Amino acid sequence: MADSRTTVTVLGATGFTARRVIDELCSELGSHADRFPNDFSWAIAARSAQALDEIEASVKEKWAGVHAPLKKVVNIKDEDGLRAVTASTQVILNCTGPYRFLGKPVVDACIATATHYLDLCGEPEFVEKTHLSSHASASAAGVSIIHAAAFDSVPCELGVQDTKERLREKGATPSSVEMFFQIYPGAKGVAINFTTYEAAVHGFGSAKNLGPIRKALAAQYGRPPFVGKRLPPPKPKYGFLLRDLRIRGYLLPYFFADPAIVRLSQTLQPHISPSTASPVQFGAYIVIPRLRYLLLTVLYLSVFSALARYGWGRTLLLRYPGLFTFGLVKRTGPTQEQLDTTTWSETFIASGYSSSNPPSATTAPDVSVTTRISGGEAGYVATPILFVAALQTFLQEKEQIPKGVLTPAVAFERTKLRERLEKDGRVSFAVLKE
Repeated sequence: MADSRTTVTVLGATGFTARRVIDELCSELGSHADRFPNDFSWAIAARSAQALDEIEASVKEKWAGVHAPLKKVVNIKDEDGLRAVTASTQVILNCTGPYRFLGKPVVDACIATATHYLDLCGEPEFVEKTHLSSHASASAAGVSIIHAAAFDSVPCELGVQDTKERLREKGATPSSVEMFFQIYPGAKGVAINFTTYEAAVHGFGSAKNLGPIRKALAAQYGRPPFVGKRLPPPKPKYGFLLRDLRIRGYLLPYFFADPAIVRLSQTLQPHISPSTASPVQFGAYIVIPRLRYLLLTVLYLSVFSALARYGWGRTLLLRYPGLFTFGLVKRTGPTQEQLDTTTWSETFIASGYSSSNPPSATTAPDVSVTTRISGGEAGYVATPILFVAALQTFLQEKEQIPKGVLTPAVAFERTKLRERLEKDGRVSFAVLKE
């Protein structure tokens, strides 16, 4: 029997990032309709009818060959209205944020109405907490809830999976993967939209909540069975300054979502995909090319993290975002020139043990692989590309994706998401050393 529901609904469609997701979705529908089901239909949902009308008009103007979406006015706080929206679609693309405040009702509604779900979430507390509270019910409902299905954290998850597989192809046992992230701004610099910043403020402010959540995850799943010698951190140079001879630049620990998402994947894979699981130790760093930029970053991060611990401090950070980020955060988001001229890369160095060198806590790995993933501006250029590719993969390979509350690595492990992105070409994959 044919499913009468729309294929996809973009929820929170009027937001800064969501509008770019809609543009990417329309671009793909217009130029690569074969990447979607033949009976594809879609809708947009948000609180403001006027803003939805504006998006509909924009779609009709910019994408003449694409069917305009249905429009659904909904307030996430209206449980019945939200469930009516989720019941009317097969997949929700949730672009509302911060997710710690707005995500749970959407997940609950999707599970209640047997609707699949993907989001852009880069908030580890929400992801981990949702897995604990909703994985069993999502599995029982036959629903896939896929978090962090965009820049947070698809490239990093693919990079870890790819380097582990390359080690196995060399006959080696994977032991560790390190990721080094770098931004390459254009002449006009970079900028961040306010909602992204708002999520970071509350994320830093609630970091203390992660401890009990991770203890509960460890109690349920145990610790991932890593092998080999403990992964050493980079060695300090000039006191506290970190450098790594393999990477040009100074290093800061990566403080966004990727390490948490990768480690959750390492925890879940032995239980959800035991035949292919090979958990590794993981380290992640931000590469900063110049000492001056490093010192400025450390200064602003110190002030930011200190204020984010307190309610009054978070109020200050949110009231004066430009002041506390040296103008990096803008309520209007980045300019088009900034989006067009900014790029990023993630370099992965994976280490493992050859068959002649069995893993042990005292023996160093003797096999390594280095790869790199790169693309256009991370938050608002690469994110829509990755998010829509994740949607296309889900729609075409649904039978390969487990049910439950999932990370990208767990969800897309058996799919061709990487091949789809590589063929598209806007996110690049390279092997630097093998």
